[in-house]
Amino acid sequence: MSNDTLLPPCLITVEPGCRYWEHLLRDAADYRAHLDYVHINPVKHGLVERVADWPCSTFHRLVADGVYPLDWAGGFESGVGYED
Repeated sequence: MSNDTLLPPCLITVEPGCRYWEHLLRDAADYRAHLDYVHINPVKHGLVERVADWPCSTFHRLVADGVYPLDWAGGFESGVGYED
């Protein structure tokens, strides 16, 4: 599955009062960057050592679909360039 076939651009929204904001996904690359961000979060926050260790994730389906390799990010957030 290529990045272009994931999903068309869509709008991410959150309830008012949250510290989050709306963001229009511009293209397949932006969509993929948001997928990466969501999947790396359990590692970034110390909940698991590897992305594949988080059981409640779309990551497992996307590995089965060939979007990600099973060892994506290798368990080290520095491997994908996300830092707070």
